[in-house]
Amino acid sequence: VSITSLINTTGTISGGKLELKVYLPKDSIVPQTYVIGITSGGSDRRYIWYGTDQKKLVRKEKITGTIISYDIPAFADDNFIYCLAVDNKYVWLGTRNGINRYDKSNGTWKVYGISDGLASVIVISLGDDGNYLWAGTPAGVSRLDKINGTFDSYNKKTIPQIVENTITAIGVDGNEIWIGTRGGVSRFSKVDNKWSLYNVSSGLLDNKTKALA
Repeated sequence: VSITSLINTTGTISGGKLELKVYLPKDSIVPQTYVIGITSGGSDRRYIWYGTDQKKLVRKEKITGTIISYDIPAFADDNFIYCLAVDNKYVWLGTRNGINRYDKSNGTWKVYGISDGLASVIVISLGDDGNYLWAGTPAGVSRLDKINGTFDSYNKKTIPQIVENTITAIGVDGNEIWIGTRGGVSRFSKVDNKWSLYNVSSGLLDNKTKALA
């Protein structure tokens, strides 16, 4: 189990030269054996953030390789990190026990759960959208207003263009939010506040969507 980093590419993947660097636990760059989620975001792109099977949040500086590990307080033994998102101020962790938010400025943590308006305690996917955070769950997608801390949730009962409640992936592209499910890809346009659905009938090769970028 390792992290693979692309360090040089020439030509194309099919016919060119592809050089990869693999990081293993013995290299001390990966302090745990199982990397669960990995991301780089926010205004400061110097760092890679990832979660591990040892219930830690890890930050790696890209240039120096310096590693800092953060313990996640009150993280239950049966909890699990599914995904991460990073903005200018926070690192967001999607887990089996809601959304865990780490404040990079003061080192504090906050947990969002069903009592706060989250659709499900299990968070499978995350997408950062400026003042909002989109969270994919088995019960639909929730949108957190980062400023006031409130949630709006959407599922196949409230939005016909969301044909499956299990949200496997989220992609944010400017004014469009892309929601991946096992029934196709749903798109939310922030310009006209409308939802659309794309599936095999629209030209997708398969309705099951596992990742978006």
